[in-house]
Amino acid sequence: MAEKSLLWDTNGTGDGTGTGYTETDMIQLFRSLFTRSSNMGGVVPDYLNELAVSGTSSPVSINTGAGLCYGIPYWNTASVTVAIATPAVSTRVDRIVLRADWTAQTVRITRIAGTEGAGTPAMTQSAGTTWDVPLATVSITTGGVITVTDAREWLLGTGDATIDSTKLATDAVTTAKITDGNVTTAKLADGAALAEILDDDGAGSGLDADLLDGSHAAAFAAAAASAAVDAAASGAAGATAAVAGAASEAAAAVTDAASAAAGKAADAVKDAANKAADAVKK
Repeated sequence: MAEKSLLWDTNGTGDGTGTGYTETDMIQLFRSLFTRSSNMGGVVPDYLNELAVSGTSSPVSINTGAGLCYGIPYWNTASVTVAIATPAVSTRVDRIVLRADWTAQTVRITRIAGTEGAGTPAMTQSAGTTWDVPLATVSITTGGVITVTDAREWLLGTGDATIDSTKLATDAVTTAKITDGNVTTAKLADGAALAEILDDDGAGSGLDADLLDGSHAAAFAAAAASAAVDAAASGAAGATAAVAGAASEAAAAVTDAASAAAGKAADAVKDAANKAADAVKK
């Protein structure tokens, strides 16, 4: 097939074939418009409960929703349960998928059983026969404890996880679109904030890393030197006062010693004179 267009009156004119449109035409239409992954299908975002798989023990539950399986539309308006057999020896991983069956002409939720102790089982993707689209993987222990891991892929739209960075126009996300307080430290790469601060650092920026309380480091060095000089001068003055005090005490001590010596000498002369006078009388 080369060029082709849909949908026209089926009257045999142009692409409006007189025999009508086929199943293949419709599947191709849906697949080309809405699928984007190699799995050729996925879940319709924001419709009902998006075929979410849940459960911690058997059976697991698959909620309501809709999807495409190789371009074949599927709806589910009531929750579906799937029994998960408990392994005998070791943990097993199963798949929950949407499976298109061309023989049965159905799309149904299906469990693909894994092998105990092995990895996740493969899907079957053979167009015209059987085609699987993933919904979840289910790990089950020998104790029957189940862990569900979401494996849904989304059809083109605006549902959860459908818009990646390649879909955004340059400068599409502006500060006006970010709610105050929503950017936390956990969202910042290591060093990102520091790099931005350093980028704006400099005189007059208000972020000058060379200033503290508006003063340059040189000012603090000069103040420290001045304080050291003042301390030294104060110490020298104290030392001078101490020397003067010591000299005064020494002079007083000399005076006291001289006075004491003179007193003793006078007493000695007086005693000698008295003794001489006593000798003359005799």
